[in-house]
Amino acid sequence: MTAAESSAGFVHRPREHPPTSSTTRALRLTSTTAVLQALWHGEPVTGSDLIATTGLTRATVHDVCADLISTGWVEELADQRTHGSYSRGRPARRYGLRAQAGVVVGVEASSEPLPLARRR
Repeated sequence: MTAAESSAGFVHRPREHPPTSSTTRALRLTSTTAVLQALWHGEPVTGSDLIATTGLTRATVHDVCADLISTGWVEELADQRTHGSYSRGRPARRYGLRAQAGVVVGVEASSEPLPLARRR
């Protein structure tokens, strides 16, 4: 048996294309987008809700939320104990979009007429 083979007979090969920083950035962008979409409806959600909704790991959800908090897009709200729906165990972290974070504008380019409406 060579050094590249395990006792089970599997051959271990080095990864042909190690992850690059662009791959890492793309994954973080995908994760951030998933969390923002889950928060978009405006209702506060717990970290567990975000994990269930996005399919991301607990560590990824909390890392992305920490990044979004530091950039001012998201705020950590009062926990379930303070909010009143806590019963036992560690109170869940709750997150929500910051209303003061900015404005989102969507633009659709089309040859068809588009009715415009002003939202207040």
